[in-house]
Amino acid sequence: SMMVVSRNSSAKTPATHWYLDSGSSDHFSPYEELFDVLKPLSKPIEINTAEGTAYGVAKGRIQLTVKAGNENIDITLNNVLYAPDMQSNLLSTTVLFDLGYEISMKPNVGTRILKNDDIIAETVREGKLFRLAIPGPESMAMAARTIQAEDITVWHRRLAHMGEADVKKTEK
Repeated sequence: SMMVVSRNSSAKTPATHWYLDSGSSDHFSPYEELFDVLKPLSKPIEINTAEGTAYGVAKGRIQLTVKAGNENIDITLNNVLYAPDMQSNLLSTTVLFDLGYEISMKPNVGTRILKNDDIIAETVREGKLFRLAIPGPESMAMAARTIQAEDITVWHRRLAHMGEADVKKTEK
């Protein structure tokens, strides 16, 4: 039996929210669109939740960008169970622990996920729960701009120092 975010029975929490769950045997997501790799299970896995029974019907990989200090860190979650009936994304602290991650909970500092003393992810407290801190839209836009600027420079070099206007013509 595991803790699941209790809201009214039909409302799902936002797809961008991942709640740390120490009672969860696996990472879970009800959002099929988050998976970049998804393989159906030969038979569904029964999951007991506070709201009743849900079923894991597939397993796959999800890539996330999380906040750690002033940095945005890309992480990959493997073997995530796709459970369409669940209401929230759950990040199993037990799975993380078994993979060599430390879950640090300190008053006045917060709850963080570390690997070899490096902060991999920070969390935001939401009531009695902790969820992964994710970059806001402004830092995502900044990242997109950074990548675009870098692409022009890289392609300028790759195309034997062709002028920027000509490099931009080639991308159309």
